[in-house]
Amino acid sequence: MTNNERLYRRFKIMNENTFYSLVRNTTEFNNEDKDKINQYVENLKERFQKENSDEYYYSTLSILKNDIMFYKKINKSEAVEILIKTIDPNFDMYQIYYEMGNIKNITEEIKKQFNFFSLEMIKKETDFIKYNQLEDIYSFEKKLIK
Repeated sequence: MTNNERLYRRFKIMNENTFYSLVRNTTEFNNEDKDKINQYVENLKERFQKENSDEYYYSTLSILKNDIMFYKKINKSEAVEILIKTIDPNFDMYQIYYEMGNIKNITEEIKKQFNFFSLEMIKKETDFIKYNQLEDIYSFEKKLIK
């Protein structure tokens, strides 16, 4: 492993751990400023033209983490909503998680589609769905299990 690869690996681990520790207890998403969130999503998508890559995911985490901690531009629930709408707006990871039987298949399928795997991302998608569509999540899960 080269020095650059080690640095990039450290960058990924540090940003993911810091971001998810910041938003660990975030389960409510009544963000009123939808224009602000949509503008953030558009800016991130324009900034990183290479969607569905690990660079896109980890760089997005880094930006959101800094905007929470240092710049105070967004709150924690806004950051989670922005992350989901930027990386996985159709909740594909969530669907794969509930469609596939074992963790090996889940990990392989998500890595194939997104080039990374994050159980924390799936947990936050689940929280987001539960908060925003509480009555629909159970029928959605039942439909996926069938």
